[in-house]
Amino acid sequence: MTDLHQTEPQNIVVISGGTASNSILSTFSSLSPHISYILPISDNGGSTSEIIRVVGGPAIGDLRSRIVRLIPPQSAGLRDLLSHRLSDIREDAKQEWEEIVEGTHTLWLPVEPQCREFIRPFFLHIHVELLKRSRPNREFKFESASVGNLFLTGARIFCGSLDAAIELLSRLTLVPSSISVLPALNTNFSHNISAELVNGFIITGQSQISHPSSTGINQASSIGSFFNNPIYLTPPTVNFSTHLSSEPTSSRPSSFTSSENSDEEDAHLPFSHPDLKTSQLHFSKDENTPLASPIRRIFYINPYGQEIHPRASTRVLRTLDKAHVLIYSIGSLFTSTVPVVILQGFANAIKSPAKKKIVLMNGSLDRETESLNGMGFIRALIGACLYSEQGSSSSSLPYDNNGSSASLASQNITQPTNQQGVFGIYGGGRSALYSQSLNDYSTTNSSTNLHKHSAHSHPIDPYSTESISNAVWSKYITHVVYLKNSSLTFSEANIVYLKSKGIKCVCVEQNSCAPKSKQYYSPDDLQKVLSGLIYN
Repeated sequence: MTDLHQTEPQNIVVISGGTASNSILSTFSSLSPHISYILPISDNGGSTSEIIRVVGGPAIGDLRSRIVRLIPPQSAGLRDLLSHRLSDIREDAKQEWEEIVEGTHTLWLPVEPQCREFIRPFFLHIHVELLKRSRPNREFKFESASVGNLFLTGARIFCGSLDAAIELLSRLTLVPSSISVLPALNTNFSHNISAELVNGFIITGQSQISHPSSTGINQASSIGSFFNNPIYLTPPTVNFSTHLSSEPTSSRPSSFTSSENSDEEDAHLPFSHPDLKTSQLHFSKDENTPLASPIRRIFYINPYGQEIHPRASTRVLRTLDKAHVLIYSIGSLFTSTVPVVILQGFANAIKSPAKKKIVLMNGSLDRETESLNGMGFIRALIGACLYSEQGSSSSSLPYDNNGSSASLASQNITQPTNQQGVFGIYGGGRSALYSQSLNDYSTTNSSTNLHKHSAHSHPIDPYSTESISNAVWSKYITHVVYLKNSSLTFSEANIVYLKSKGIKCVCVEQNSCAPKSKQYYSPDDLQKVLSGLIYN
């Protein structure tokens, strides 16, 4: 690829997950030396799920994956070490890990001795942490573990800061200082997401939404199901003469009782949502089991499953504010892009008319987006931006008929009585993501509206058809780049409608060298299109 800079290089911010966008990093690098990648920390699948299960903390797999892809050739030895996965056989994996900790593994051979001895203490640190937290039947599962994930977790625990650990890894591996990899939230705690489906049910955890594990598939539950069960915040009174609890044990839901083996509290708060403690170590990204119902929205939850609305880190907001160009990159819409977009402060930081905001459309559908077409994809992003812009008022649980929030615990959601297209799409067809708002749902208790937070006045549902249609789309998106003849394309009517919203559409040819079953961008064509949009 050739460098197509025509003016002073622009500050570019890329919003993405950790897998799909890795394939086009060279394209981004050709656009400017000043690039910041913002990634979510909510992916609780794969080897990351084991770290979270035993140690806790944020999901760092996507961050590690991006940094490793950015490591230059002169640090190839470290790149091979940090991108290595242990054996998928438990005994072999544990032995391999011990060799890495001891410094005797063959992966250390290309690494200079002084560098090796600088890195090993962080492996030792996480190794000791895993030993401290090991309990019978709850040992860390080393099979398929990412060495880079373990290093980054050890560095985070040692430094006490995720940002500091990322900076350490980047500088250690000689990633150019003009390139930044930023977690959407700078935290030492786990942050999880849930998906509300159109039928009113909830799926908890990113991996369960996108690639559920065959051993721990999360069954969607109704919004009220978790909160209608009592949560025991104090131990029951015990009569030591009879050894009987004053409250019958059988009446306590097993998911929330104070376990006889309280070791789970090491990494999880007591009474945490049970779906957040399920291992998602084994899953396949090639499987694409359809969701029971389309996704209506994504939101963050606290350990107890209640909706929260965190604010993006100060560093992320500062980076967005200084950026000339924002690119919503390819990848999972609802579990990679939206978890960044919905954070408080994001929408306000990007809405300057001077910024170019470019959406790179995916070439194919996945489990999360199988009900969408191109317009549905765009409307989903607009809804997420509106949610971000609402700020703290949007984290107040579901909206009732008057736009106010109803108590989550008081709602027993049933099947929707009137499924309309919330990301209801211009042109109809299979293009709708079918819901309007929770006021479309019937409830089993007609007194739900009595549970309004009357002390607060809430805006209307940001995900309603009306809210999205009336929004100024060009505040959040100025250009859409899509793949010719892909699953997520636009009709002439769609293009005219987007133009009326201040959004320009650009079509890019498919990669002729890609397998026929895959729909990829042509790298050269994509580079030319993006460079033209950014520098013209």
